[in-house]
Amino acid sequence: MADWTPENEKLIRELGDFMDKQMRDVLDPKASTLGTSSRVAFNFASHGMGLFKRAEAQLGMDRKDPHGALQKLVDLCEANGSDAAAKIKKVMPIAKQLADEFGFGPDSHEMGKLEQLRVLKKIKNKGIKYD
Repeated sequence: MADWTPENEKLIRELGDFMDKQMRDVLDPKASTLGTSSRVAFNFASHGMGLFKRAEAQLGMDRKDPHGALQKLVDLCEANGSDAAAKIKKVMPIAKQLADEFGFGPDSHEMGKLEQLRVLKKIKNKGIKYD
């Protein structure tokens, strides 16, 4: 795992902000499923992909174990008295629930578009609370 630096703290905060924004969109039952799917895909392609590539290079995140990698970031922040990973910590249990229950997660792009929409609709109808 990476050393504690102001640049790494900033990157962890950016990751948290991005993940929080995506999670809010996915879980918003008032937002249309198609609109959410388009926004989440666009945001990931335009900002998230680069952000996660920077995190892999700069922070040593392991793409094969996203939950473990995120937990290491939370631990790093907590060990250094920073709240930079607070949003990541908040997203993690819900992300795990979505992955376990619906197969929805970082590899969801491998699903067909119609299957993604079906799963996203089920998620929105589930009424998962995220505040």
